[in-house]
Amino acid sequence: MDLRLPPGLADGPGLAARAAERFSLHLLKAALGQPRLAASATALATEMAREWVCDRVFVGVVERRFSRVVALSGGAAMASTQPLMVDVARAMDEALDQGAHVACPQQPEERPRVTRAHAQLGQRHGMGAVLTVPLFVQTQPVGALLFERRSGPFFDEAWAQQVHAVASVLAPMLQLQAERDQGLLLRGLRHITSRWRALPLHHRRLWLAGAPLAVLALVGLMFVPLEHDVAAASTLQGRVQRAVAAPMDGYLKAVHVRAGDNVKAGDVLAELVDDDLRLEQRRRQTEVIQHESAYGDAMARQDRGALVLAEARAAEARAQLGLVEAQLARTRLVAPFDGQVIAGDLQQQLAAPLRRGELLFTLTPTRELRLLLQVDERDSAHVQPGQKGAVTFSALPSQRFELVVERLSPVAQAADGRNVFEAEAQLLAAPQDLLRPGMQGLAQLQAGRQPLGWLLSHHITDWLRLQWWRFVA
Repeated sequence: MDLRLPPGLADGPGLAARAAERFSLHLLKAALGQPRLAASATALATEMAREWVCDRVFVGVVERRFSRVVALSGGAAMASTQPLMVDVARAMDEALDQGAHVACPQQPEERPRVTRAHAQLGQRHGMGAVLTVPLFVQTQPVGALLFERRSGPFFDEAWAQQVHAVASVLAPMLQLQAERDQGLLLRGLRHITSRWRALPLHHRRLWLAGAPLAVLALVGLMFVPLEHDVAAASTLQGRVQRAVAAPMDGYLKAVHVRAGDNVKAGDVLAELVDDDLRLEQRRRQTEVIQHESAYGDAMARQDRGALVLAEARAAEARAQLGLVEAQLARTRLVAPFDGQVIAGDLQQQLAAPLRRGELLFTLTPTRELRLLLQVDERDSAHVQPGQKGAVTFSALPSQRFELVVERLSPVAQAADGRNVFEAEAQLLAAPQDLLRPGMQGLAQLQAGRQPLGWLLSHHITDWLRLQWWRFVA
């Protein structure tokens, strides 16, 4: 019977073996060049259909003890629920159950095999000849190859053996591709199952006997009470913050501090341009002198009317002078108390225009600090005033500072996409020389003792209760 094989596969036993190896390597190269199982199997089916003159070639893999068609030669896409694919999968299962290839129609020299599914496949879909070759890795079924010809030579035993030689090389590759396409959970379960089956029988019995004890120990461990700590992001701030604003419209003359500098009460922070005010001061001083001189002349002449007028004008000039001097004093911005500048860097804005009330600096006292905690709304019920805890700052990760909660805000606010309640805490015996306003860290608040099982699951159970209330109650 005429049968076309790849070049050299029918030239003799030695040449046939070498040709089968070359063709197997060619198929492996075509399959491994694809990233997914479906693409690799399609490349295999297409190459085999072209080289072995078949109308169609199907590739299937074993999933949960049954075959599933994953590829068809030519890259045609067909759903696994279509009648053709269902019948092809049944034919593959028939060959896998018998552990040998199945050809339909069978040749007289072949060993008789069950071909019911193959015969139905040929009748329903007009297939003249069908051959299914199962794929095994050791004794584990991996998949199957199904070849179809609508006309031409049938598949005989010699042709099937040549396909077996190539398929034995492809089976491990398909197994690895199928396992790689599975999820991490399924791969883990397969690994555990294989390791379990590899254990000796007496080891399995020991494991089965110890499993109930391990479960009881785990259940008992869930009732062991442990410390329940509520974690909260924290920020160190000054208890009082004082804003230093521009006292009038003007221009910035000099800046003596910047954010992060420590200052003492009375230190000059910045100065405004005062040239116009000094000119106004000298003009007002001259007016005061003139009116006082006129007052003296009127007194010498005993001119009562001129005396009263000169006295009034002198008083007005002195008031105007006092106003100018007060404005001159406000051109020097001074620190109201000992503290630290936490906002305000005006070094690059010299000679810039300022408007009255514009914020220039923010100061906070370094000796009066408070800790602001952002407590997640799920943990807010476990935080109360007077509760103790500890905080570690990012700048000082090796040190812990004791704290006590002073108050908890009754109103939630949004922060980083979640609802939080702001709590205010006081640090206990913290070295002030190490702490700076603006430092951030993580606080742990002591919320009593709870069973380990509750600590591990209370967030999940609370979420499940909420979902139950939303969809069922």
